[in-house]
Amino acid sequence: MFNLDLRQLIWSSLGTILKSRHQMLAYIKRMHRQEVEAQKSQEDLRAEVYHVQERVDEVVHLVEEKMVDIKRGSDKALDKEPEEGSSSSDEEVEENGGRPLSLMIE
Repeated sequence: MFNLDLRQLIWSSLGTILKSRHQMLAYIKRMHRQEVEAQKSQEDLRAEVYHVQERVDEVVHLVEEKMVDIKRGSDKALDKEPEEGSSSSDEEVEENGGRPLSLMIE
């Protein structure tokens, strides 16, 4: 009878060890899967940040070009001095909010 109890105890302990081992393997697999998902998310975020940075650079470049165009237009408008006997009439000035056409920036 003592041998039977000892065998049951051994099998019970072995069963507990095997269950624990199975649980540890399942935990390790789950952790590995989560790590892979986290790495993929991180790579996706890096790609998105890179794409957004490219768009920001493009917008900054376009804004700089537009600023240069505006500056050139305002410089041209300021460089033009009204000539004596110019064709500007009071009607042109009134239609454009009180500013002569030569000073309008497109």
